[in-house]
Amino acid sequence: SSSSSSSAEVAMPGGYVALDPSTPEAQQAVDCAMIQINEMSNSIYLAAARSVVQMHSQVVNGINFRMDLEVGDTECLKNDATVTNLTECAFGSDATFSVVRITINMPPAQDSCTVLVPPAPVAAPTTAPAATAADTTTTPQALLGGYQPIDASTQVVQEVAACAAQQLSSASNSIYRLLLSSVEQAEQQVVAGLNYRLTLL
Repeated sequence: SSSSSSSAEVAMPGGYVALDPSTPEAQQAVDCAMIQINEMSNSIYLAAARSVVQMHSQVVNGINFRMDLEVGDTECLKNDATVTNLTECAFGSDATFSVVRITINMPPAQDSCTVLVPPAPVAAPTTAPAATAADTTTTPQALLGGYQPIDASTQVVQEVAACAAQQLSSASNSIYRLLLSSVEQAEQQVVAGLNYRLTLL
């Protein structure tokens, strides 16, 4: 009926949507993410995820997974060839844990994944001080409709850059896949949504 169709919640194409971390799909993504995290880590021990704080997925060419994982070092050494699964590794009694965010892409019908946004600590939320009258009068206002420089190191810019790199790779005639090295410059334009103008390396 028209009433049921109008009330149904439909995910925006290309947007990130919340994903239940207990699903097999999510668990596979976590396992793949931990492989990447361990390859990038300088620790002699294998790290494992103690919990999934949150996870979102995005349907693209395959699926992008953005996840916050609570990770810590286990007692298993990286060079121990007998270890075949992180579930075999126990956390040490003195293990410390931190929450990191990583974004990966898993191609269709494959168990492998590539890192779109490298793992980085998730900053604890901070409370911004209340604005004073002086603050509101002296803060410069962005020109409506114009591009404004923004911090290229922020999470949202890194995700936009990863998406842009995917689009460039898909549009390229090269047999090789393009990989994002760094974001040299980023600008933002407020429209019906946000436009981003990036300089990628």
